[in-house]
Amino acid sequence: MERDIRNLFEKQVSQETRMPKGHEKRFLKKLDKALPKPYKRLRRISYYVAASVLLVGLGVYALFQSNKMGANNLQNETLKTITSLGDVSPSYKIIEDYYLNSINAHLVEVVPSYNTKTVFDDYMKELDALNKEYEHLSLELRVNSSKDILINALLTNLDLRLKLLLRLKEQLETIEKSKADNHLNETLL
Repeated sequence: MERDIRNLFEKQVSQETRMPKGHEKRFLKKLDKALPKPYKRLRRISYYVAASVLLVGLGVYALFQSNKMGANNLQNETLKTITSLGDVSPSYKIIEDYYLNSINAHLVEVVPSYNTKTVFDDYMKELDALNKEYEHLSLELRVNSSKDILINALLTNLDLRLKLLLRLKEQLETIEKSKADNHLNETLL
């Protein structure tokens, strides 16, 4: 009973067997259901990775924006709070008010005449330059962290303006006196 396998196989191949109609389609459907599709799973994982990268990126961006806005808000609050020396300390407010009131009082007292107009104009130019410098220092005080140096500079500026006005007042009085003396001497001669 020995059989040759080759012979059996040749007999079986020679018999033509046909598969039923639609058998291949049904087989492929069952195969698809039974085996998971790796490309769908890979696509789903890639969506998760992309979404997580996007969320992390948005989170980092939001964090930097909030830090930046927080720093800007802090800087803006500082800028809004310091508008003069009085905002730094109440004692500086008293000093600043004293100087500003004295400067304004002396400005009202100084009245130039025809003889003293050029001297008065020159002093006013210097006073305007000191006023602009004071405004510039005030702006720097709002932003800069070295407040002591700027406070001293602002106080020195106020002192210089007051001294300048006192010197102007003296000079105008001297000029008026000398003009009056010259006029008196001319009338006597």
